[in-house]
Amino acid sequence: MTRISFNEARKFCRAEGGDLPTELQFEFAATSGGLRRYPWGSFPHAGRANWGRRALGEYNIQDGYRSAAPALSETFDLTPNGIFHLSGNVSEWTIASPSWSRDKDAITTAVIRGGHFRAPGSEGRNYHRQPAIMSRREVYLGFRCAH
Repeated sequence: MTRISFNEARKFCRAEGGDLPTELQFEFAATSGGLRRYPWGSFPHAGRANWGRRALGEYNIQDGYRSAAPALSETFDLTPNGIFHLSGNVSEWTIASPSWSRDKDAITTAVIRGGHFRAPGSEGRNYHRQPAIMSRREVYLGFRCAH
């Protein structure tokens, strides 16, 4: 699901018995607990993730999709643990780490992780992060729930 604010995404996850992942959870999933720069290894590869070239207004359609691909679409953007689309497709809401508040319900800052179909591959690195206003909604911004 895309075009959804941080609080809406969090409400959905909580209704399903989970929560948005923290940055650390997202990064651990993307690296499989290792030191990979990308979910599949150390080097970028245009055909492995749903990335674009925003500055040029062009899209990488090597994966067969001009915009977001279905959540479980066949892709090479896959971790050794079988987690899809952590480097490309749509960027994802995460809970900022470290949280400056000990109260997890009082979070005021969110961070977007992962690349997306309009972004260059550099945004798909496992360590790329972008602080964001929690009310932000974009066609290339979605979420996943952690359980």
